[in-house]
Amino acid sequence: MVEQYFAENGSKHGPFIDSLFRGRVHHLASVSKAVTSVLVGAAIGAFAGGLLIESIGAKGMYFVFCVFVALSLVVISLINRALPPEPERAPFTDSIA
Repeated sequence: MVEQYFAENGSKHGPFIDSLFRGRVHHLASVSKAVTSVLVGAAIGAFAGGLLIESIGAKGMYFVFCVFVALSLVVISLINRALPPEPERAPFTDSIA
């Protein structure tokens, strides 16, 4: 992740940023974003699952989730095919002078 955010062509670049973060692979913000995403996803899934179980039962809930995941994968695949390929980037080197 460091190479995407803190590389020379990244959005957060400069001598101060290089001296602070260039040698570090991850920091606490990466962990907190991941934990927050998991908790929010679990809360949304539990809420939607509860509504579906009450209205159409457990089998219907699993069917709806299966159709949702399948359609999501199809849409993501079609979007991925429509986008142009990413240009090759130079490999990240961890050389601190």
